[in-house]
This record gives sequence, C-alpha cells and structure tokens, in this order.
Amino acid sequence: VIKLIFNSEMETALGNMRAPGLAYIPYIFLLQGTSLLAARMAFYPQASTSWTAVCGWTVLVGCCISPFIFYYVIIRQITTEAEIMEDPLLEKYKGKVGAVYQFVFGDKVWVSSRKESRFAEKYGVIFEGYRHGMAWFCLVEMFVTLGLSFLATWQTSDADQCD
Repeated sequence: VIKLIFNSEMETALGNMRAPGLAYIPYIFLLQGTSLLAARMAFYPQASTSWTAVCGWTVLVGCCISPFIFYYVIIRQITTEAEIMEDPLLEKYKGKVGAVYQFVFGDKVWVSSRKESRFAEKYGVIFEGYRHGMAWFCLVEMFVTLGLSFLATWQTSDADQCD
C-alpha cells in the first residue's frame, strides 16, 4: 500500500514502514509464552494426546531455531549493511534542549551503509538499542528467554518438596 501511495521502490517502502523489523517487538514478547507452552507440551505429554507432544516439539524446535535465523538474516549483516554516525539533529538542538535530546536518544544513530538497501531503516528496531559491536546481544536475550522457559517447566519430585 505504501509503495502504491508514494510511488516508491519496494525497499524504500519497506524502510519507511520499518518492515519487517517491527515484527521483532511482538516476537520477543511472545517468544517466552510460546516456548514455555511448547516445552510443557513436549516434556510432559502424558497430560494430553500424542499429537500434543508432536505439536509441542515442532513449536519448540521452531523457537530454538529462531535465534539462529535472526543471526543469519540480520545480525551477521550489520557489519556490512549498517554503520554508526553522529546524530545530525544534535546540531539543530543546542543548550538544555540538546542535552535532554542527547540524554534520551544518544549522540549516535545507525544508518544504512548503502542507501538503496535501507537495511538500518527496515531492521533497525532489532539493533538500534545496542552500541556498535554489541548488536548480537539481542540473541542473548532470546537464548535467556528460551532457557527460562525450559527451567520453568522443570518439576521437582515429591521427595524434594518441603513440608
């Protein structure tokens, strides 16, 4: 729709609407619940049918593969497709307003190395919050979420419980 309205190239339209980068926000919120439920279905199938276990293992494998897909599609390309530069808006804001702007938004911004790729505009939501060289930390967040989901399904035996 944006492509038709503004009569632009597809890469430019995707960059303007920040797609598919905005999909990261619901993904990271839904990853914990999805992986928790999938782990529960996979590790404790006796509570339901065998199809439940198959569905649980399928979704669990998908959840575990997703950080590797993020690495392959986005994180590994950051060094060639995006770079950090001084924020040009800092020159516009001076004094106290500039200090507040710098405190809230920082003094550097991510930009696409090649303007035609629009990489930073599309996927910036995923790595803009991290300093240069630390964008891989979103993978750490995903792995911690998956690890916590696995630990949450762990059940102690009756002998381990306190009375």
